[in-house]
Amino acid sequence: MPTDNPLAAMRPDTLGIGPMDGAAAVRCGDGRVIQIGWPVFGPPMFYPTHARAIKDGRLQIVHDMGALGQIEDSVDLTFQWTLKPGQTAIQPYIMYGQSLAMNLGHDQSITDAPIAAGRALRYDNTGAGAQMSVSERPGFDTSDFGPCHFPNSDLDRLVDLHEDRGESPVSASVAGFLPALADDTAVIATNHARGGMAISKLLPKSLAGTRGSGIQYAGLLRSTIRTRQFCDFHDCQMRQPIVSFIQGENFPAEDWQLYTQKLAALQAALTQDLGKITGSNDQVLVFTDQTAVMINDPRRLRPQDIPAALAQLRLSQHHPDKFICVAPKYFLPRRSTPKGRGDPLHLLASASHLLGAYHGRAIAQTLRGAPWQPLQMATYDRQGAVIQLTVTGGDGSALAIDTQLVAQTRASVFGFDWVQEGGKTAKITQVTLQNRTITITLDDDPGKAGQDFTRAALTIGLTCDDPVIDTGPLTGGRTNIRDTCPDVSALGAPMFNWLCHDWIWETKEGLGR
Repeated sequence: MPTDNPLAAMRPDTLGIGPMDGAAAVRCGDGRVIQIGWPVFGPPMFYPTHARAIKDGRLQIVHDMGALGQIEDSVDLTFQWTLKPGQTAIQPYIMYGQSLAMNLGHDQSITDAPIAAGRALRYDNTGAGAQMSVSERPGFDTSDFGPCHFPNSDLDRLVDLHEDRGESPVSASVAGFLPALADDTAVIATNHARGGMAISKLLPKSLAGTRGSGIQYAGLLRSTIRTRQFCDFHDCQMRQPIVSFIQGENFPAEDWQLYTQKLAALQAALTQDLGKITGSNDQVLVFTDQTAVMINDPRRLRPQDIPAALAQLRLSQHHPDKFICVAPKYFLPRRSTPKGRGDPLHLLASASHLLGAYHGRAIAQTLRGAPWQPLQMATYDRQGAVIQLTVTGGDGSALAIDTQLVAQTRASVFGFDWVQEGGKTAKITQVTLQNRTITITLDDDPGKAGQDFTRAALTIGLTCDDPVIDTGPLTGGRTNIRDTCPDVSALGAPMFNWLCHDWIWETKEGLGR
């Protein structure tokens, strides 16, 4: 911590409350200004705030909650943290989404020691790692996590980033991208995921279609505002946050195009709202991964059978300046046993750590100026009974068929299936690899779409074993195709790039994805 403390020159009679972008602010004795109110967001997420006095290093404030009356609170202005000297910039990192983004407390923590003392920090929230999900306050507006601006129970001070009570992907992710930052840049990581939340409940309440209270989104803004105050107090430059959004598992099916719209709306809101706090016009990069695919009958495919996986891939293909799809997740071990008992959805602690390592690697490469691409289908060509695919993404290494880390499906050939409407249905008989080209052989030429059949699709990683008793590498939607990337995680686990869930349709209008 710095030895010179602006609070030493701050007294109640020199406390300045004046406009700063329309918000109340504290003016320190050395001229430094720290905002205490952010009316640009407005109620019910944020209410007008007024400063009253400074006592023992705490700013006494009042929240005007309209019909609910006024609430007195105080803000700790000592801003305790373990930032080491020489760190002049802060990169906020936000984890958001559902339970796979959280540590569930079922396993012992793996990253139980600081990953980078004095350079990677989190708020000290009484032993829950970086997690800061919040709950509605009974008797108050359900959109408010009130006293709304600065409830200090989990925002009093910053400590070195590590995991507690289980393993979330946060620490491994930060460890992965920290080397890509300048030496004078530190990270403050927060995790605002909440189990079982549909994407519409994670949107800000101001957006159309939001079904929830918006409280998780409001909490995300709250911690970012607090980080801005830390930066102002310690005279650090605050970067535009980076977001990892891990969401979509084990939730009712939703048309993937509708999910696309909601995910795009979330990114736009994050860019606008976080930019108000940081003062940056940069896009907020959202790193996603593909949700699990669970389709019992792959020969009756409908768009709504794939809740999120296609949206997560398509947005990264069409908007790489806003979205980066890191990888599918089907290769990550789940808590269920080989016989399907236990928890078939959530990850082992080691798998959660590995997922974080994949996010960290993707963020690091993107920060270095080469936006990450997952291993994905690049081109499709069918000549009679022979289909040729090329791939892009990953590290550019040759492909391999792996039935050890991921079990082979019983109903497809290494995860590929031919789905046809009308005509004599063809079946896949063989899949072979040569470098980064995949050759798929059918048992017959299906003919031409609109002439010999109505439409057909080559599906990739969408076929599950029936019954589906595990959503991961045992029976869930998956492929056996990966590259031969030599990267390994901090725990020594291989970090191959696995082929993304995808499909391509042949119709009388041509090819479509």
